[in-house]
Amino acid sequence: MPKFIWVTEWADIETFKSKKVGGVIILDSTEPNLFEFEPLIFAAFQEKMLYFDQEISKFQEIDVNLPPFEIFEGNLEHIQ
Repeated sequence: MPKFIWVTEWADIETFKSKKVGGVIILDSTEPNLFEFEPLIFAAFQEKMLYFDQEISKFQEIDVNLPPFEIFEGNLEHIQ
């Protein structure tokens, strides 16, 4: 289990303009191997959920209904 993660919100331009996002990506920020998608812990966007199944050493993809949700702005400062 990673000690630190990156959480990234994903959106197309129109969704972002409405202060919403259409997906989320979670990465292991401590993973030194940047190849083979090893830092990817979880991703959900464009009606799909993607995660790495360690038991079979493969990515699994599941169809999901993920409606747009509000953007997280708690870590951002507005610049005028």
